[in-house]
Amino acid sequence: VVGDQPQDCRDDWFRGLSICQLYNAILFIYGAILKSSYSQLTDLLDAKRTRNGELNRLMANITVSLDHLEFSRLEFKEARAGVQADRARIVEDTCAAWQLDTLISSALERTDLIRSRIARLLEARKSRVDKTVELILAGIGGVALVELFLSLTTASRSLPRDDFPGILDVFLWLPPNGAIALSSALLVAIFIYIYLAKR
Repeated sequence: VVGDQPQDCRDDWFRGLSICQLYNAILFIYGAILKSSYSQLTDLLDAKRTRNGELNRLMANITVSLDHLEFSRLEFKEARAGVQADRARIVEDTCAAWQLDTLISSALERTDLIRSRIARLLEARKSRVDKTVELILAGIGGVALVELFLSLTTASRSLPRDDFPGILDVFLWLPPNGAIALSSALLVAIFIYIYLAKR
């Protein structure tokens, strides 16, 4: 104001404050978006029935918001490093007065919290899918075990006797219902062992 070139001084203040004001507005807007997204994510996770499509859409929106916030932070860092002379002092003084660095770190902590929440959610969903696949594979294996026992019982009765002791001789004395019962008992024992091992 009292300098030799008030127009240049006014221009420096205007441009310096504009840089800070723009990023401050971005931080404010994204802070509100992230709070709302976190609240929606919590509501969806607490709900008894959550549709995967709705959850996937929300997670995609949150991820885009987090990426854009990170991009804006890098742009502000670059703009801050690019100012020179009096404008640099104005920008740094404004950042210190508005505590923009504290606001930035707070926004980054919020993004880390949301990212960790999404990571935990994806891990839980992956675990549920893995358990479902394990159950399906165990069911297929159980059917194959019962079929094996029945095949051995049938083969032991259809093949001629060779007077050589072996596995088929064991199944020769086992009726088909006994083979099914034995294979089912073995299958239950395997399931119990897997259940106890995973506890």
